[in-house]
Amino acid sequence: MQEGVYEFCLQENRAALLGSIASRQTTWMSHPADVWRAELKPYQLALAEQVGLRVPKSLVTNAPDAIRNAFHTFGPMIVKPCRSGYAVVDGEERSIYTSRLLAEHLEFVEEARLSPAIYQEQIPKRYDIRATVVGTEIFAAAIDSQSDPAAAVDWRHTANPNLPHLPIELPSKVREGVLALMQALGLTFGAVDLVETPDHDFVFLEVNPNGQWLWIEDQLQLGITDAIVAWLASK
Repeated sequence: MQEGVYEFCLQENRAALLGSIASRQTTWMSHPADVWRAELKPYQLALAEQVGLRVPKSLVTNAPDAIRNAFHTFGPMIVKPCRSGYAVVDGEERSIYTSRLLAEHLEFVEEARLSPAIYQEQIPKRYDIRATVVGTEIFAAAIDSQSDPAAAVDWRHTANPNLPHLPIELPSKVREGVLALMQALGLTFGAVDLVETPDHDFVFLEVNPNGQWLWIEDQLQLGITDAIVAWLASK
């Protein structure tokens, strides 16, 4: 089968399947259309800022000159995908983590024309924060990512099973902002990533509408499963 024909058939199969699922009149946590839209990270950032959450200085671009300019004005920078954190390369699925953008990388910046990405100031971290939202309940955990160099930029990048976690309560203003963001995105469930800075400020990074949570519950007994069951049982 020709490559273009294969891609067309794949798109049609996906549209038929997802369209059939999304059209069902049932209870969703959350509706597939809202999940798809909420996975767009530039959209998340815009809404997060609108509801009053602090967000990093950000640039979504594939323009080499804009990237160079941001590098010299943002200070330390990171780069991350606009949506998917995965790619299949030579038949192998690979994760695409948030990475530092260093001066030596500018040598290859012309290749950025191939694909836009999110370029952001690197926020100093005291902790990474994972806030799992179920309805109007928030289960927040601080992850001591700075205790492991492999986890310092993106805590998902480490294979360390002993990365310290501790339960926390978000400040009321941050909590209100997170819930307002979830409402604006149309999400009932979400795994929200924030940073607590050394000055105890909280900065929104992104939200995964279908993020993992069981490992946090196992470590900290946060009751996320019970909250999900209770929400579903109430519908």
